[in-house]
Amino acid sequence: MNSSKKSSFLNYFSMILLSIFILLCWVSHDFYNKFVPYASPFMSLFLCTLFFANINLWEQLKKKELELYLIIGGVLLAGINMLLIKSNWGAIFSIGNTFLFLYLADKIKLSKKMLSIPLITCSMVFLFWIIIKRPTFNNCDFNSNGSAFIMFALGMVSLSGWCFLLEKHSIKPRSWTIAVITLAIILGIESYQLHARGSLLGVLGFLFVYFVLPKKPWTVYLVFACSIFFPLLYILLWKSGWIPTIPVLDKRIFSGRETFWNEFFIVFSQHPITGIGSNFEYMVPKSAPYYEVHHALLNILFVHGLPVFLLMLYLWIKRLKEVFSRKSIHTGSSCLLPIGISALYGMMVIGTFENFYIAAPFNMIYFIILSMMYQID
Repeated sequence: MNSSKKSSFLNYFSMILLSIFILLCWVSHDFYNKFVPYASPFMSLFLCTLFFANINLWEQLKKKELELYLIIGGVLLAGINMLLIKSNWGAIFSIGNTFLFLYLADKIKLSKKMLSIPLITCSMVFLFWIIIKRPTFNNCDFNSNGSAFIMFALGMVSLSGWCFLLEKHSIKPRSWTIAVITLAIILGIESYQLHARGSLLGVLGFLFVYFVLPKKPWTVYLVFACSIFFPLLYILLWKSGWIPTIPVLDKRIFSGRETFWNEFFIVFSQHPITGIGSNFEYMVPKSAPYYEVHHALLNILFVHGLPVFLLMLYLWIKRLKEVFSRKSIHTGSSCLLPIGISALYGMMVIGTFENFYIAAPFNMIYFIILSMMYQID
Protein backbone atom coordinates (compact mmCIF):
# COMPACT_ATOMS: atom_id res chain seq x y z
CA MET A 1 0.00 0.00 0.00
CA ASN A 2 1.58 3.31 -1.07
CA SER A 3 1.59 6.34 1.20
CA SER A 4 -1.35 8.02 -0.57
CA LYS A 5 -3.60 4.97 -0.25
CA LYS A 6 -2.49 4.45 3.33
CA SER A 7 -3.33 8.06 4.18
CA SER A 8 -6.75 7.80 2.53
CA PHE A 9 -7.50 4.52 4.30
CA LEU A 10 -6.57 5.92 7.71
CA ASN A 11 -8.61 9.08 7.12
CA TYR A 12 -11.68 7.05 6.20
CA PHE A 13 -11.05 4.76 9.17
CA SER A 14 -10.89 7.73 11.56
CA MET A 15 -14.17 9.14 10.23
CA ILE A 16 -15.84 5.75 10.67
CA LEU A 17 -14.43 5.53 14.21
CA LEU A 18 -15.89 8.92 15.03
CA SER A 19 -19.30 7.99 13.61
CA ILE A 20 -19.43 4.72 15.55
CA PHE A 21 -18.54 6.47 18.78
CA ILE A 22 -21.20 9.14 18.27
CA LEU A 23 -23.77 6.37 17.81
CA LEU A 24 -22.55 4.51 20.90
CA CYS A 25 -22.56 7.60 23.14
CA TRP A 26 -25.56 9.60 22.01
CA VAL A 27 -28.35 7.22 21.03
CA SER A 28 -28.86 4.94 24.02
CA HIS A 29 -28.23 5.86 27.65
CA ASP A 30 -27.21 2.28 28.40
CA PHE A 31 -24.50 2.46 25.75
CA TYR A 32 -23.61 5.95 27.00
CA ASN A 33 -22.84 4.65 30.49
CA LYS A 34 -20.64 1.91 29.05
CA PHE A 35 -18.65 3.92 26.52
CA VAL A 36 -18.35 7.51 27.82
CA PRO A 37 -15.78 6.49 30.49
CA TYR A 38 -13.54 5.55 27.54
CA ALA A 39 -14.31 8.70 25.54
CA SER A 40 -10.98 10.45 26.16
CA PRO A 41 -8.78 7.45 25.22
CA PHE A 42 -11.03 6.95 22.19
CA MET A 43 -10.51 10.60 21.21
CA SER A 44 -6.77 9.97 21.48
CA LEU A 45 -7.06 6.98 19.15
CA PHE A 46 -9.12 9.05 16.70
CA LEU A 47 -6.62 11.93 16.70
CA CYS A 48 -3.55 9.68 16.53
CA THR A 49 -5.05 7.93 13.50
CA LEU A 50 -5.53 11.30 11.80
CA PHE A 51 -2.02 12.35 12.83
CA PHE A 52 -0.27 9.41 11.21
CA ALA A 53 -2.56 9.62 8.18
CA ASN A 54 -1.58 13.22 7.47
CA ILE A 55 1.72 13.97 9.21
CA ASN A 56 5.18 12.56 8.58
CA LEU A 57 6.45 12.68 12.14
CA TRP A 58 10.14 12.20 11.48
CA GLU A 59 10.15 14.67 8.62
CA GLN A 60 8.47 17.33 10.74
CA LEU A 61 10.89 16.69 13.60
CA LYS A 62 13.83 17.07 11.24
CA LYS A 63 12.36 20.32 9.92
CA LYS A 64 12.06 21.47 13.54
CA GLU A 65 8.46 22.50 13.01
CA LEU A 66 7.66 24.87 15.87
CA GLU A 67 4.07 23.79 16.54
CA LEU A 68 4.99 20.11 16.75
CA TYR A 69 7.70 20.84 19.30
CA LEU A 70 5.27 23.08 21.21
CA ILE A 71 2.64 20.36 21.60
CA ILE A 72 5.27 17.77 22.55
CA GLY A 73 6.69 20.18 25.12
CA GLY A 74 3.22 21.03 26.40
CA VAL A 75 2.25 17.39 26.96
CA LEU A 76 5.61 16.60 28.61
CA LEU A 77 5.30 19.62 30.90
CA ALA A 78 1.73 18.63 31.79
CA GLY A 79 2.97 15.12 32.63
CA ILE A 80 5.75 16.48 34.86
CA ASN A 81 3.27 18.76 36.64
CA MET A 82 0.88 15.86 37.20
CA LEU A 83 3.70 13.80 38.66
CA LEU A 84 4.75 16.61 41.02
CA ILE A 85 1.21 17.37 42.19
CA LYS A 86 0.22 13.66 42.35
CA SER A 87 -2.66 14.12 39.96
CA ASN A 88 -4.90 11.39 38.60
CA TRP A 89 -3.30 10.33 35.33
CA GLY A 90 -6.51 10.25 33.33
CA ALA A 91 -6.17 14.02 32.87
CA ILE A 92 -3.24 13.49 30.49
CA PHE A 93 -5.72 12.38 27.84
CA SER A 94 -7.73 15.61 27.96
CA ILE A 95 -4.72 17.94 27.70
CA GLY A 96 -3.02 15.70 25.13
CA ASN A 97 -6.19 15.61 23.02
CA THR A 98 -6.54 19.39 23.22
CA PHE A 99 -2.97 20.00 22.07
CA LEU A 100 -3.32 17.41 19.33
CA PHE A 101 -6.57 18.70 17.85
CA LEU A 102 -5.23 22.26 17.86
CA TYR A 103 -2.15 21.04 16.00
CA LEU A 104 -4.06 18.95 13.46
CA ALA A 105 -6.97 21.29 12.66
CA ASP A 106 -5.19 23.12 9.84
CA LYS A 107 -3.00 20.23 8.69
CA ILE A 108 -5.30 17.31 7.98
CA LYS A 109 -6.70 16.92 4.48
CA LEU A 110 -10.17 15.39 4.36
CA SER A 111 -12.38 15.13 1.29
CA LYS A 112 -16.09 15.82 1.35
CA LYS A 113 -16.71 12.08 1.01
CA MET A 114 -14.66 11.43 4.13
CA LEU A 115 -16.31 14.16 6.17
CA SER A 116 -19.78 13.20 4.95
CA ILE A 117 -19.56 10.00 7.06
CA PRO A 118 -19.60 11.67 10.52
CA LEU A 119 -21.64 14.64 9.30
CA ILE A 120 -24.50 12.50 8.00
CA THR A 121 -24.27 10.35 11.14
CA CYS A 122 -24.56 13.42 13.37
CA SER A 123 -27.47 14.74 11.32
CA MET A 124 -29.36 11.46 11.65
CA VAL A 125 -28.74 11.30 15.41
CA PHE A 126 -29.88 14.93 15.73
CA LEU A 127 -33.13 14.11 13.91
CA PHE A 128 -33.56 11.08 16.17
CA TRP A 129 -33.37 13.35 19.24
CA ILE A 130 -35.69 16.01 17.84
CA ILE A 131 -38.33 13.82 16.19
CA ILE A 132 -38.31 10.55 18.15
CA LYS A 133 -36.66 11.09 21.51
CA ARG A 134 -38.08 14.58 22.22
CA PRO A 135 -36.70 14.84 25.77
CA THR A 136 -38.19 17.08 28.45
CA PHE A 137 -37.10 17.92 31.98
CA ASN A 138 -39.26 15.22 33.54
CA ASN A 139 -39.02 12.71 30.72
CA CYS A 140 -35.45 12.02 29.67
CA ASP A 141 -33.22 8.98 30.12
CA PHE A 142 -30.13 11.20 29.83
CA ASN A 143 -29.26 13.98 32.29
CA SER A 144 -31.34 17.03 31.32
CA ASN A 145 -28.32 19.34 30.86
CA GLY A 146 -26.45 16.58 29.09
CA SER A 147 -29.34 16.04 26.69
CA ALA A 148 -29.40 19.73 25.80
CA PHE A 149 -25.64 19.76 25.24
CA ILE A 150 -25.84 16.70 23.01
CA MET A 151 -28.54 18.29 20.86
CA PHE A 152 -26.67 21.60 20.73
CA ALA A 153 -23.43 19.93 19.60
CA LEU A 154 -25.23 17.77 17.03
CA GLY A 155 -27.18 20.76 15.71
CA MET A 156 -24.05 22.90 15.35
CA VAL A 157 -22.02 20.26 13.52
CA SER A 158 -24.98 19.28 11.31
CA LEU A 159 -25.63 22.83 10.11
CA SER A 160 -21.93 23.58 9.64
CA GLY A 161 -21.44 20.24 7.93
CA TRP A 162 -24.19 20.70 5.37
CA CYS A 163 -22.93 24.21 4.70
CA PHE A 164 -19.53 22.62 3.96
CA LEU A 165 -20.88 19.74 1.87
CA LEU A 166 -23.07 22.07 -0.23
CA GLU A 167 -20.44 24.79 -0.51
CA LYS A 168 -20.11 24.50 -4.31
CA HIS A 169 -23.87 24.66 -4.87
CA SER A 170 -25.67 27.90 -5.62
CA ILE A 171 -27.54 28.31 -2.36
CA LYS A 172 -28.45 31.87 -1.44
CA PRO A 173 -27.11 33.24 1.87
CA ARG A 174 -30.73 33.99 2.84
CA SER A 175 -31.45 30.26 2.83
CA TRP A 176 -28.63 29.63 5.30
CA THR A 177 -29.90 32.47 7.48
CA ILE A 178 -33.33 30.79 7.58
CA ALA A 179 -31.59 27.53 8.53
CA VAL A 180 -29.72 29.32 11.35
CA ILE A 181 -32.95 30.80 12.75
CA THR A 182 -34.80 27.47 12.44
CA LEU A 183 -32.03 25.60 14.26
CA ALA A 184 -31.88 28.26 16.99
CA ILE A 185 -35.66 28.01 17.54
CA ILE A 186 -35.51 24.21 17.77
CA LEU A 187 -32.56 24.24 20.19
CA GLY A 188 -34.07 27.11 22.19
CA ILE A 189 -37.35 25.23 22.69
CA GLU A 190 -35.53 22.02 23.65
CA SER A 191 -33.26 23.91 26.08
CA TYR A 192 -36.29 25.52 27.70
CA GLN A 193 -38.12 22.19 28.00
CA LEU A 194 -35.01 20.66 29.61
CA HIS A 195 -34.44 23.67 31.93
CA ALA A 196 -30.92 23.80 30.48
CA ARG A 197 -29.76 27.37 31.00
CA GLY A 198 -26.23 26.78 29.71
CA SER A 199 -27.51 25.45 26.40
CA LEU A 200 -29.96 28.34 26.14
CA LEU A 201 -27.08 30.78 26.60
CA GLY A 202 -25.20 28.90 23.89
CA VAL A 203 -28.12 29.37 21.49
CA LEU A 204 -28.24 33.10 22.27
CA GLY A 205 -24.48 33.31 21.80
CA PHE A 206 -24.75 31.48 18.48
CA LEU A 207 -27.37 33.96 17.24
CA PHE A 208 -25.46 36.99 18.53
CA VAL A 209 -22.26 35.95 16.76
CA TYR A 210 -24.07 35.16 13.50
CA PHE A 211 -26.15 38.34 13.30
CA VAL A 212 -24.21 40.95 15.30
CA LEU A 213 -20.56 40.19 16.01
CA PRO A 214 -18.17 41.17 13.18
CA LYS A 215 -16.40 38.20 11.57
CA LYS A 216 -12.95 39.59 12.36
CA PRO A 217 -9.82 38.06 13.95
CA TRP A 218 -9.99 40.38 16.99
CA THR A 219 -13.17 38.64 18.12
CA VAL A 220 -11.03 35.62 19.06
CA TYR A 221 -9.38 37.69 21.81
CA LEU A 222 -12.78 39.01 22.91
CA VAL A 223 -14.33 35.55 23.25
CA PHE A 224 -11.41 34.10 25.20
CA ALA A 225 -11.18 37.18 27.46
CA CYS A 226 -14.90 37.11 28.25
CA SER A 227 -14.83 33.37 28.98
CA ILE A 228 -11.76 33.54 31.23
CA PHE A 229 -12.55 36.71 33.17
CA PHE A 230 -16.29 36.19 33.62
CA PRO A 231 -15.85 33.84 36.64
CA LEU A 232 -13.56 36.40 38.32
CA LEU A 233 -16.10 39.17 37.80
CA TYR A 234 -18.90 36.94 38.99
CA ILE A 235 -17.00 36.04 42.17
CA LEU A 236 -16.39 39.72 42.87
CA LEU A 237 -20.08 40.51 42.39
CA TRP A 238 -21.02 37.56 44.62
CA LYS A 239 -18.72 38.71 47.41
CA SER A 240 -20.05 42.24 47.15
CA GLY A 241 -23.63 40.99 47.40
CA TRP A 242 -24.64 42.12 43.92
CA ILE A 243 -25.65 38.73 42.54
CA PRO A 244 -29.43 38.70 41.85
CA THR A 245 -31.45 35.87 43.38
CA ILE A 246 -34.11 35.81 40.68
CA PRO A 247 -34.58 32.17 39.59
CA VAL A 248 -34.11 31.22 35.94
CA LEU A 249 -35.90 28.03 34.82
CA ASP A 250 -36.59 27.03 38.44
CA LYS A 251 -32.93 27.39 39.48
CA ARG A 252 -30.58 30.04 40.73
CA ILE A 253 -28.79 31.80 37.88
CA PHE A 254 -25.59 29.73 38.05
CA SER A 255 -26.50 27.19 40.74
CA GLY A 256 -23.76 28.12 43.20
CA ARG A 257 -20.87 28.08 40.73
CA GLU A 258 -19.48 31.17 42.44
CA THR A 259 -18.69 29.16 45.57
CA PHE A 260 -16.61 26.43 43.98
CA TRP A 261 -15.03 28.74 41.37
CA ASN A 262 -13.87 30.74 44.37
CA GLU A 263 -12.52 27.62 46.10
CA PHE A 264 -10.67 26.51 42.98
CA PHE A 265 -9.07 29.94 42.57
CA ILE A 266 -7.91 29.89 46.20
CA VAL A 267 -6.28 26.47 45.88
CA PHE A 268 -4.83 27.26 42.45
CA SER A 269 -3.16 30.41 43.82
CA GLN A 270 -1.03 28.08 45.96
CA HIS A 271 0.06 25.98 42.95
CA PRO A 272 0.05 28.33 39.92
CA ILE A 273 2.93 26.63 38.07
CA THR A 274 2.05 22.97 38.45
CA GLY A 275 -1.71 23.41 38.77
CA ILE A 276 -3.69 21.41 41.30
CA GLY A 277 -4.09 18.25 39.21
CA SER A 278 -7.34 16.42 38.69
CA ASN A 279 -7.56 14.87 42.15
CA PHE A 280 -10.12 17.46 43.25
CA GLU A 281 -11.41 15.41 46.18
CA TYR A 282 -8.00 15.66 47.78
CA MET A 283 -7.05 19.19 46.70
CA VAL A 284 -10.43 20.94 47.01
CA PRO A 285 -12.37 19.00 49.67
CA LYS A 286 -14.89 21.80 50.23
CA SER A 287 -16.09 21.60 46.64
CA ALA A 288 -17.89 18.28 47.22
CA PRO A 289 -19.98 17.09 45.52
CA TYR A 290 -18.83 19.34 42.65
CA TYR A 291 -15.73 17.52 41.46
CA GLU A 292 -15.69 19.52 38.25
CA VAL A 293 -14.54 23.06 37.49
CA HIS A 294 -17.60 23.70 35.29
CA HIS A 295 -15.49 25.87 32.99
CA ALA A 296 -13.57 24.51 29.99
CA LEU A 297 -10.61 26.89 29.93
CA LEU A 298 -10.28 27.19 33.71
CA ASN A 299 -10.29 23.41 33.92
CA ILE A 300 -7.08 23.36 31.87
CA LEU A 301 -5.60 26.23 33.91
CA PHE A 302 -6.42 24.75 37.31
CA VAL A 303 -5.50 21.16 36.49
CA HIS A 304 -2.29 21.75 34.50
CA GLY A 305 -0.92 25.10 35.63
CA LEU A 306 -0.24 28.49 34.06
CA PRO A 307 2.67 27.57 31.69
CA VAL A 308 0.72 24.72 30.06
CA PHE A 309 -2.40 26.88 29.88
CA LEU A 310 -0.59 29.80 28.18
CA LEU A 311 0.98 27.46 25.64
CA MET A 312 -2.39 25.92 24.87
CA LEU A 313 -4.00 29.38 24.68
CA TYR A 314 -1.37 30.57 22.20
CA LEU A 315 -2.08 27.65 19.86
CA TRP A 316 -5.84 28.00 20.23
CA ILE A 317 -5.89 31.73 19.47
CA LYS A 318 -3.51 31.23 16.55
CA ARG A 319 -5.65 28.49 15.05
CA LEU A 320 -8.90 30.43 15.29
CA LYS A 321 -7.36 33.65 13.95
CA GLU A 322 -6.01 31.81 10.91
CA VAL A 323 -9.56 30.84 9.94
CA PHE A 324 -10.43 34.48 9.28
CA SER A 325 -7.40 34.99 7.02
CA ARG A 326 -8.32 32.26 4.53
CA LYS A 327 -9.47 33.97 1.32
CA SER A 328 -11.40 30.98 -0.02
CA ILE A 329 -13.76 30.90 2.96
CA HIS A 330 -14.89 34.47 2.20
CA THR A 331 -15.71 33.92 -1.48
CA GLY A 332 -18.70 32.65 -3.42
CA SER A 333 -21.96 31.66 -1.78
CA SER A 334 -20.24 29.86 1.12
CA CYS A 335 -21.60 30.72 4.56
CA LEU A 336 -19.24 28.36 6.34
CA LEU A 337 -17.27 31.15 8.03
CA PRO A 338 -20.24 32.88 9.75
CA ILE A 339 -21.99 29.60 10.55
CA GLY A 340 -18.86 27.73 11.62
CA ILE A 341 -17.44 30.49 13.79
CA SER A 342 -20.88 31.12 15.33
CA ALA A 343 -21.09 27.42 16.19
CA LEU A 344 -17.61 27.39 17.76
CA TYR A 345 -18.21 30.59 19.73
CA GLY A 346 -21.62 29.27 20.83
CA MET A 347 -19.92 26.13 22.18
CA MET A 348 -17.43 28.37 23.99
CA VAL A 349 -20.30 30.27 25.62
CA ILE A 350 -21.54 26.98 27.10
CA GLY A 351 -17.93 26.18 28.01
CA THR A 352 -17.93 29.22 30.30
CA PHE A 353 -20.26 27.30 32.62
CA GLU A 354 -19.37 23.67 31.84
CA ASN A 355 -16.31 21.69 30.77
CA PHE A 356 -18.23 20.92 27.55
CA TYR A 357 -15.99 21.38 24.50
CA ILE A 358 -12.79 20.09 26.13
CA ALA A 359 -14.51 16.86 27.22
CA ALA A 360 -14.98 13.91 24.86
CA PRO A 361 -17.03 13.35 22.80
CA PHE A 362 -17.95 17.06 22.62
CA ASN A 363 -14.36 18.00 21.79
CA MET A 364 -14.64 15.75 18.71
CA ILE A 365 -17.51 17.95 17.50
CA TYR A 366 -15.54 21.14 18.15
CA PHE A 367 -12.57 19.69 16.28
CA ILE A 368 -14.62 18.60 13.28
CA ILE A 369 -16.23 22.04 12.90
CA LEU A 370 -12.86 23.79 13.23
CA SER A 371 -11.07 21.46 10.83
CA MET A 372 -13.88 21.76 8.24
CA MET A 373 -13.16 25.46 7.98
CA TYR A 374 -9.67 24.60 6.76
CA GLN A 375 -10.90 22.13 4.12
CA ILE A 376 -12.54 24.62 1.74
CA ASP A 377 -9.35 24.89 -0.32
